[in-house]
Order: sequence, then C-alpha cells, then structure tokens
Amino acid sequence: DQNIIDLYPNPAKDEITISIEINSKVTVQIDDITGRLMETIQFDNGANTQTLNIADLSNGVYFIVAKDENNKYIQQIKFVKLK
Repeated sequence: DQNIIDLYPNPAKDEITISIEINSKVTVQIDDITGRLMETIQFDNGANTQTLNIADLSNGVYFIVAKDENNKYIQQIKFVKLK
C-alpha cells in the first residue's frame, strides 16, 4: 500500500503538517489514544497540505485517521504530542 498521508514533525510540540495526495475529498480526524475525536479537518480535491496547531492537546499519543468522501477508511498514522 502506498502512503497517501504524510505527517511531520513526529513527535510534535506546537503544530503538525498533514499532506494528502489523493484526488478526492478527504476527512481527517485526530483521535486520542482512547479513540475520542479531538478535531476534524476537511481536505478538498487534489493534493494539499494543512498545518494544524496542536499546542492545546495534552501530551500523549494521537491518531490521524483519513477517510474518503464515502466515509471509507484510507489510512491511519500515529503521532506523539510533546510539551
């Protein structure tokens, strides 16, 4: 499987940049380690990049989960939030 999502830096302190390469609308959610939804981000058609402020998230492990416009799972990436 090819990676559709790129996330950096990882671990991160104040912000993460998410880059998506897919020609459809994508919904990206940030879930904490218990699966609780922390934030949802929309990506429109085509490859694009968004930088998110994560300074308010508590330290720990989070998951970036990407789904397509039909709510079909695409990819998941784990990242670590540091102080």
